[in-house]
Amino acid sequence: MSFLRRRAARVATLGAAATAALAVAAGSASAATIPVGGLAVEHASLDWTGSTVMQTPLVFGPTHLNHYFSAGISDGTEAAYKGAEGNAEVLLESEGPEVVASWATHTNYSAEAGHHQVVRLLNGTGRIEADGSAKITWNADFSVNFYNGEAPFSIENPTLTVNSDGTGELTATLLGCSASMTDPEAGCVPFAPSPGAQVATFSGVQIDPEAKLTVTPNYAGVAVETPGAKSPQNREVAGWGAWPQSMVTFQDQTGLSSYFYSSGSGEDAKKPPLPFVVDFKGPTPTPPAPVTTPAPVVSTPAPAGLTALKGVRKFGSNGVATVAKLSCPSGGATCTTTVPKRLAAKIAGKRYVVGVMAPKKIGAGKSATVRVHLPKAAQKALGAKRFLVKLHLAVHANGLTTKELVKVKIAGRH
Repeated sequence: MSFLRRRAARVATLGAAATAALAVAAGSASAATIPVGGLAVEHASLDWTGSTVMQTPLVFGPTHLNHYFSAGISDGTEAAYKGAEGNAEVLLESEGPEVVASWATHTNYSAEAGHHQVVRLLNGTGRIEADGSAKITWNADFSVNFYNGEAPFSIENPTLTVNSDGTGELTATLLGCSASMTDPEAGCVPFAPSPGAQVATFSGVQIDPEAKLTVTPNYAGVAVETPGAKSPQNREVAGWGAWPQSMVTFQDQTGLSSYFYSSGSGEDAKKPPLPFVVDFKGPTPTPPAPVTTPAPVVSTPAPAGLTALKGVRKFGSNGVATVAKLSCPSGGATCTTTVPKRLAAKIAGKRYVVGVMAPKKIGAGKSATVRVHLPKAAQKALGAKRFLVKLHLAVHANGLTTKELVKVKIAGRH
């Protein structure tokens, strides 16, 4: 049974329990299970899956942009990636057992295929009071890396607060960074943290310390202000709504804000937050998947291949053009590449950011390509003209590095 189907079953079970509780004259079922003096919580867990947007890679022809989770604070690079750190772990769930994600498996998910990524926070501490209120805090951090890590943000030390009337919130410190369009090589520049931000608000929650609690965050009908966003909130479409205002305001800095409210785009149905699950007794950390060490390969070191494609290259209908070919020699180790994620281009007197796509690793005996993606506005400005792309590329293989400044002319489609 898939992750979301299991959660649906849990929601149905909780709903039936709540209905039965209304027939009990002497208070709610959850209040009856909480001691008069309240209850200390020491090992609570929280399972968080974000939204369907975060669970579904964006596909543009041959290009896949994954929005992947990672444990700890991330700047979107492979070096910062962790499948587990401290009290946070990222699990990949399909029809089989859950396993802790690794860099080799971190993109093995797709909500459309029934495979999901789950952030699990462990060892939450706090109290459940006799009136059904509760406050639980997790000393843990995790990150959501949008667009293959181009736009990461992190959630630090979340706190769940449930009021006695069943309303509540999930708050945390939000962290993030922004890339420089004028200096693509500058990397991810952190901006000021947003402490106490609401990640979710909710109502209708009833706590039973002996049962897992499934919480569906508010979204439908939530109005937010979007002065810093390119697209305003659309309150005319069916199911319009939003995440909390503080989350939307924070995402103005990352450029992701429209993924957290209805904007009238085709992605609107995927934007509502998915339910999260709290287990007040908490599971133990998930053991990592077994790792087998391959037998050492003895071979004569050989350099990698790096070739700029000849002639004038043309953009396809998806705005992507291939500019270079990379090859990893057989009989050796996996090759790694050094390729800028973006570069600045001046077209018709205006500066645009051109995305650069290439794998970070290439298997021995395999080859790959380096492609550039021109935004629609830049494609229109380019028209039938040409411009020169200059890329510093490097492929590292068997202790040897092949470097080249690739210069390729690219023509527009009109």
